[in-house]
Amino acid sequence: MSEKARTVWIVLVAIVLLAGGALWRQHSAWKAPQDIPPADQPPPPPNPPAVVIPEPMPPARPELDSALFDRLLYGMSEADVKGILQADPDSTSTEYTPAGEYTAPRRIFWMVWEDTKTNRRLRLGFVNGKLEEKALELMEKETP
Repeated sequence: MSEKARTVWIVLVAIVLLAGGALWRQHSAWKAPQDIPPADQPPPPPNPPAVVIPEPMPPARPELDSALFDRLLYGMSEADVKGILQADPDSTSTEYTPAGEYTAPRRIFWMVWEDTKTNRRLRLGFVNGKLEEKALELMEKETP
């Protein structure tokens, strides 16, 4: 046998061995599908319903009274005040006071909380993010 014929036989045997190994590996990895239940068993139950977790209720706003008013100290930050009142303000506004003869101009950021049960309004004025003015007022009742 010539050298060329022997090389061809070696290449052919290598190809047959590789193809046979691949087929054997594929056959051993193949299994019957197991998602189809036998006919004598009932089908699996449907997916359970999704569990809905309710959102937590926001904390109840404290009553606007003189005890709460006294807890608000001059110089507190807006975040400190919101933490005590446990809520964002009902309304906000900005007031600008121009410079007078002996004063500098100033901008007051007003935050207002209203309590319709006690008919009170809490007005807090902040200058540069610090509590500078506060007032606990009675709201005017609307006449029909």
